[in-house]
Amino acid sequence: MANTAYRAHVRGRGWISIREEARRQIVDLMNYSPSLKCYLPELVAGAWMWACEDAAHDAPDVSFSQACPWDYETFMERAFLPADPKIS
Repeated sequence: MANTAYRAHVRGRGWISIREEARRQIVDLMNYSPSLKCYLPELVAGAWMWACEDAAHDAPDVSFSQACPWDYETFMERAFLPADPKIS
């Protein structure tokens, strides 16, 4: 999501499918191991760090925030799509 927050044009059908599958896997994991919920802040922070590193390859001119700008509940909503800060 880090990349698509800054590059709205990459939000094709394939990306939406990948996003939905990732959400399903996260929900399944949380259902399988509910004790992980207490680690969500650390897990999200780590995932954000890796996502920004990956997104930097496609958007080297963009400076990503050090902390994930969305909370878990927000980015897990089915309808959630990050806004492009260069547009909004």
